[in-house]
Formats: sequence, C-alpha cells, structure tokens
Amino acid sequence: MTWPRGANRDNGEPEGKQSAAYFETAAELTSSRAEWLRSRVKNEDESLTGVWSDSFGGTIEIVQEKERLLFVISVVRGPTFHIGSLAGTARWNTPLGWFSDKGRDKEKTEESNVAFVSRGNVLEIIGANTSYYHGARAYFDGEYCKVAPLDEKKKAEVIKSAEAGAVEEK
Repeated sequence: MTWPRGANRDNGEPEGKQSAAYFETAAELTSSRAEWLRSRVKNEDESLTGVWSDSFGGTIEIVQEKERLLFVISVVRGPTFHIGSLAGTARWNTPLGWFSDKGRDKEKTEESNVAFVSRGNVLEIIGANTSYYHGARAYFDGEYCKVAPLDEKKKAEVIKSAEAGAVEEK
C-alpha cells in the first residue's frame, strides 16, 4: 500500500506533528505559558517597564515614562505562523493607556487604536482596527504578564522603535 505524502502510517496524522520543529515549538510554548503563570502570581516591580507575554506567542516590550508608554508589540500566532508588529507611544494615565496611529501614514485611511489596561499583575491589551499591522489570524489583544526586565540596551532599542513608529528589522 502506498501512503499519501505527508501522512503518518500509524495514526493518519500529518508528519508535521511528528517533526522536531513541532516538538520544539510545543516546548517553547509550554515554557512561555509556565513563565506567564508565575508572573500572574508574583510581580514585585510596579513599573510597566519590561517584557510582557500573553503566553500565546505575543510579547510587548515597554518603557514607562511619566505620562507615556513607549512600546513594541510582536506576535506570532497559529500553526501557520501569522505575524504582526507595532511600535509606538501611548498616552498613559494610570491605569489606562491609549495609542492612536492617526496621521502616521497618509495612505492609511482607517485609524488604529490600542488600549492598555493595567489590572494588578496583568496588562490587558485591546486593539481596534489593527489588522493593518498583522496577518489575518494574528492579533494583539490579550492578557499580558511581565516576564522579564529590560536592560539599558534593550530600553534604548524600544525607545528608538517607539519614537520612529517602526519595529527595527534584525
């Protein structure tokens, strides 16, 4: 009998689920979720400056200054790796932040917004009309927990990207 290309003879599942890449990704997601859960329980630093994760492939790097949040959001979603990124500066009035890209790109007619809502150890992100910045199945929305600090070099990179309104290519 000839098996269809990509099929696993034992259970009929695609070979992708039996690959090293699949198990590496699963391990990374498990580690990310464990880190996220630990952060929900304990976060000693009240500043929003740091790396935040939603445990589903989304991260936000934030530098908090008095009345603004300089941020870079990056997401990778789903089994087909839909990606997205956005950098900018949000107005901050504890516990709420607001980002608007109005006037940023003359060709873009629809305004995009991101709300930042601080709820204890959790930062809730709510986006409106953000599809310009991410793939069809990617999204920024979710509950993010702080998982790491930012060193001075990384803070400088976040500030530069946020002020430029663009995520630097690496």
